[in-house]
Amino acid sequence: FVCEIGEWEWEYSEKVYIALYKPAGYECSHKPKHNESVYTLLPEPLIARDVQSVGRLDVDTTGLLLLSDDGQFIHAISNAKKQVTKSYRATTNQPVRDAEIAALLAGVQLDDEPEPVHALEARKRGEREIELVIDLGKYHLVKRMIAAAGNDIRAG
Repeated sequence: FVCEIGEWEWEYSEKVYIALYKPAGYECSHKPKHNESVYTLLPEPLIARDVQSVGRLDVDTTGLLLLSDDGQFIHAISNAKKQVTKSYRATTNQPVRDAEIAALLAGVQLDDEPEPVHALEARKRGEREIELVIDLGKYHLVKRMIAAAGNDIRAG
């Protein structure tokens, strides 16, 4: 059967998979504390299906956010043991130096990690832009890795 949401129509499917561009200023939570929920960007029929985000992006972070009502899919993508790679681009306050790229590839020591954490790939994308590919999903990981390498992320 066909589901109609506003001007959109699509055929009903047992599971739903959504690729959403998350703007800054939204929390990836059904019960946000300080900002609007990313779920307010979705039409009501998708909210009613109880879609969940696959991982989370910080409130000030923009980018691709996957959502689904397929619990097995969410687990397969977000489970740390599966080591699914994720690519991040960040704008830094200071120009990106070759030594920072080398440190990110070799591994940087974070305060709460027993072993150094390394990027699978790290490259300079512009004077103050860096791209990291990682297979971990930890709290503020990209921000903390870049700080440990000697730079920091530009807010907003």
